Amino acid sequence: METCGNKIRVAHLIYSPKVGGSEMVAAEVCAGLDRTIFDPLCLTLFSGRGLMPDILREKRVPCASLKRGRATRLLGPVLPAIILRRLKIDILHIHHVPFFLSTVRAAKLAGIPHICLTEHSWLSISKSQRLKEGCRMAAQKAGFFSVISRELKNRLVAEAFIPESLIAVIPNGVDTTVFSPQNPSQSIRDLVPEGFKGKIIVCVGRLVEEKDYGNLFSALECLKKIGRDDFHLVLVGDGGLRKSLEEQVKRKGLSACATFAGIRTDINKLLPGADLFVMSSKSEGLPVALLEAMACGLPVIATSVGGIPEVVENGKNGLLVPPGDSNALAAEIDRALNDLELARQLGRNARKMVEQSFSRDKMVGEYTNLYLKLFDKKE
Repeated sequence: METCGNKIRVAHLIYSPKVGGSEMVAAEVCAGLDRTIFDPLCLTLFSGRGLMPDILREKRVPCASLKRGRATRLLGPVLPAIILRRLKIDILHIHHVPFFLSTVRAAKLAGIPHICLTEHSWLSISKSQRLKEGCRMAAQKAGFFSVISRELKNRLVAEAFIPESLIAVIPNGVDTTVFSPQNPSQSIRDLVPEGFKGKIIVCVGRLVEEKDYGNLFSALECLKKIGRDDFHLVLVGDGGLRKSLEEQVKRKGLSACATFAGIRTDINKLLPGADLFVMSSKSEGLPVALLEAMACGLPVIATSVGGIPEVVENGKNGLLVPPGDSNALAAEIDRALNDLELARQLGRNARKMVEQSFSRDKMVGEYTNLYLKLFDKKE
């Protein structure tokens, strides 16, 4: 096995220091790799503020930046190539096609022997013929090209015309020791009004259009109209739509039963204290936040988009509703809050599903096999 050192240096390239689903996948893969074989590293394409360096530090994963910005773009691939060469990387694992296309020249200039790609979402690719062509190029040229769900693979085959044999499916996974029903905490109760004794509904995600929180707010408005007032929504996350979403909550008369908690680093402690997890998205890949909630044994309600139906079996380990259907979402929230035995059974089955099929160990094992095959091919 020929490497730049005694161990294989694997660098995962993410967008920025801000926390997101693909960023957390990169962090978990790096944290889970066998340190007797691999020397992991996380790279951000852009510098800036965010919690990822703190998260990576806790996981004992080094972090660096390629320092892309308006000024450095004038230098093209030169500066990132210099940085990459100094890092002596054996495998550069890039997350998302756009970042692959913007970095591959620098990686080749730096002499990195293996450049790989994982795509997490169809949304941006679907809007750009250039990105579809980039997918095809990456599938042919990359050390491996993986996606996080069968649904995404099917779309790439049907609409980007990539041969099925060139795409590996490796589902996202979460650390089931960190995200566990055995980590109860009252901290989520600190986020709701003092003295509130009702049910806590929790959502975790960026405050962006594709999460369709307006659909969720309409569903909660429906519940209020039928006299249901024993719930409080805790919305964890931040994003460009925060102000407009806060205004929506006020217009719908939900201010007293909704809390915008912002970005949190203690999500594993917050989740077990909630009663229900809801995801109202109109577009998804295979959401890490959903897997984390299921690993904590929460009953989940989610829209049937992207790879979610590959995780949530309706009525068995969660409840599925059509995207954009606030009446259906309201009915299922009402059902889950009323039927405690159903909620408990959904939560137990959710935990079991994640342990069996969506654990960090399983995800890391599959990536490890692909990394080692790259060196087998070289030899």
